[in-house]
Amino acid sequence: PAAARTPPAPPPTSSRRFTPDSDPQAFVNHLRLQFTVFVLEQSWPLAADRRNRQAIENPIDPLSCFVQAYAGEEVAGTVRGTMLDRAFPHKTLLRHHLLSGRLPLALGQLATLNSVAVRADLRGRQLPIAGFPEPLTIAKAMVCELVDWCREQGAVAVIFTAICGVSSVFFEHLGAYVLDPPFNVPQVADSMVNMALVTGDRERFEEQRSPLRFRCPQREASDRERECLAYCRCRHQAALAGRTIEQLSFPPGASRADDR
Repeated sequence: PAAARTPPAPPPTSSRRFTPDSDPQAFVNHLRLQFTVFVLEQSWPLAADRRNRQAIENPIDPLSCFVQAYAGEEVAGTVRGTMLDRAFPHKTLLRHHLLSGRLPLALGQLATLNSVAVRADLRGRQLPIAGFPEPLTIAKAMVCELVDWCREQGAVAVIFTAICGVSSVFFEHLGAYVLDPPFNVPQVADSMVNMALVTGDRERFEEQRSPLRFRCPQREASDRERECLAYCRCRHQAALAGRTIEQLSFPPGASRADDR
């Protein structure tokens, strides 16, 4: 019998940051991957140019930073991050956490992230990624790079809204906290959940075995960071109410495979 063939090694994977101005072609690639993943695959109500098969530019895009992953020379994934003192997407869903006595942070100390998209054929694969000592998924590598950028901009925490399911499990496993019980918004079939990730939360990253532990600086937390952590941990405990993130995120009998 013929000898079994060794499957080809996956192409080397890396990621880099850009803005729409610094790399217009990378931004077009971002819009195209958004269209493929969110519009075609997930039927998300995203404004799109179907003729050119790409999402329509969002007003916050020029104010944001993007991370794009590459498998060899091909675009493999993309994610967007924004400092809240520049723009505040999903403000109506998140602003109650900034009221007096809640998150003790100014807008310049907060960031958000969204539009995490990975090519279907590479989704969920543990791959060797430049800058990490162990294999991980493309989505996790991109979020780590984006959290680095947020920290460099002065963000103490990243707050965001995730789909309740694979996305919420993905972010909780990375080290994020659940801020609110699941809720629904008009025109969206999936439940949503608000979450927060504290950029210097090494203890949490170690506890979750998150790849963010490889990038988080080792230093003493400031008083403001400790207040932020206390708030996030309290909200997380209340939202889960003794459940695991999987129990919160999936109804009984639903598939729980994490393909990020």
